[in-house]
Amino acid sequence: MSKPKLVSKVKTPPFRAVHCHMTRGATKWCYGLCKPKQGMGMCGRPAYWAYRGRTQRAIANHLRAQAEKEGGEEATPAV
Repeated sequence: MSKPKLVSKVKTPPFRAVHCHMTRGATKWCYGLCKPKQGMGMCGRPAYWAYRGRTQRAIANHLRAQAEKEGGEEATPAV
């Protein structure tokens, strides 16, 4: 007789799966494909890729001030 094989099929619990509207399925992590509204993604979870730190906000404000000082609007970064 052969030895029985130990097979472990671990399924992700439903509360840990992200139901993404962009990839049309349940995924284990967020790919950051959707455009967040007020810091929330289309799935209803916080959009971590949309958050900006203090340094990123300071750089964006500095670049915006430089663009306004030069009079050109084409170099204005999106915030």
